[in-house]
Amino acid sequence: MKPRAFFMAVALCAAASFGAAQPPAPPVQDGVSTDAPLALTFALSSDAVLDGNLLNQQFTCDGAGESPPLSWKNAPAGTKSFALTMHHYPPAGEEKHVYLVVYDLPATLDHLEAGTTAGRWGSNTVNRKAAYTPPCSQGPGRKEYILTVYALSQVPVFVEAGGAVIMDDLLEAVQDTTLATATLTVGYVRPDGK
Repeated sequence: MKPRAFFMAVALCAAASFGAAQPPAPPVQDGVSTDAPLALTFALSSDAVLDGNLLNQQFTCDGAGESPPLSWKNAPAGTKSFALTMHHYPPAGEEKHVYLVVYDLPATLDHLEAGTTAGRWGSNTVNRKAAYTPPCSQGPGRKEYILTVYALSQVPVFVEAGGAVIMDDLLEAVQDTTLATATLTVGYVRPDGK
């Protein structure tokens, strides 16, 4: 073999060996590596929810009627406070029923115990008190209740002072400072079709 051909063959073998030793490039979609770690999902849960996603009777008007325990995880960076609501959409033609409005929960908090009084409480729509009121929806069958936690970049500021804060006031106050929300929908069937 001629010297020139020999050196060309050695160079080609070395290049092939070098290329084979390199790990494959990660898959890319829309300019972003699909192997990149996914952001953790902000999530809300409760020990008061039984199999079948049913709210334990203890936290309704058919039980002790105390607020359910709630916990959340993976709040986004920059969270300065949390707020929570619980509501239900009754049959068509009626306004939503609100059972819980609480805000000014510190960013260091990741749960509420059952029956808690932490934070500042807004008014429910059942008895207009600044407290939790337990679900007591009339009629047979399963009813659905939506719990929502809001991760906020600042403590809510309300435009109008005076009067108890209602859920709509809270939603208006946090519309530009909500970093993320997490929801938990629970069901309840009243005993004996009440």
